[in-house]
Amino acid sequence: MTLQLSKVDWRKTLIGLGLIAGIVILVYAALSYRNRHAGKPPAGNRSGLYQPTNTPGDTLPLPQPAGRR
Repeated sequence: MTLQLSKVDWRKTLIGLGLIAGIVILVYAALSYRNRHAGKPPAGNRSGLYQPTNTPGDTLPLPQPAGRR
């Protein structure tokens, strides 16, 4: 194993690992930037007020409790 490790050009290996780490950091930064700005509404839209569509009579009645035996 020592013979194989002595054949490795560590300078090129460290440069390659640095490039891979740089690419990973750039991809992470791009994805986080994209996700941060994805939730913004388009400019010019006004926020609206929520209007419920059901009225109090539209709900089902609750069951009555059973009597004690």
